[in-house]
Amino acid sequence: MGRPAIESDLRGRRLEGKKPWALLASLLLAERPLARRELAERIWPETADPLASVRWGLLQVRRAIEPEATIVERDGRLTVSPRDGLVVDARLLLGGLIELDGVEELLGGELLAGFTFPDAPELEHWLAAERARCDSAASAALRGAASARSRRDAAAALRLLR
Repeated sequence: MGRPAIESDLRGRRLEGKKPWALLASLLLAERPLARRELAERIWPETADPLASVRWGLLQVRRAIEPEATIVERDGRLTVSPRDGLVVDARLLLGGLIELDGVEELLGGELLAGFTFPDAPELEHWLAAERARCDSAASAALRGAASARSRRDAAAALRLLR
């Protein structure tokens, strides 16, 4: 949540550009594996060869996430396969798996904060929907944390509700 970042003990793990981040977010948040063509239409509709752009984007993402995770392709569909220890904050949020004591740290901003994609309307729609889904999950997490804290620290609970 907020500006996207990859935090790793390994040096040199960076992902540059908004579209590679959109590709990674699409793969990480998808409820089902995604086809290359689907990603091409969503993220790179304006290019002469959208599938080549997907290949380039996948190369960039692979360089940034391996060895903590890998992109797996089965039956022409792509997913991200995380290794043990990989934490994706938006997936924790959407899965309702946030620890109540860490909820404030996680909710520091929106999904892919500051990113817009005027040349990719389908990506803009997808991102708006995912942001709304994350906002709803964040509200639920904050209500749960506030409820749990209300017994021991009413001021903290009120701060969370605000």
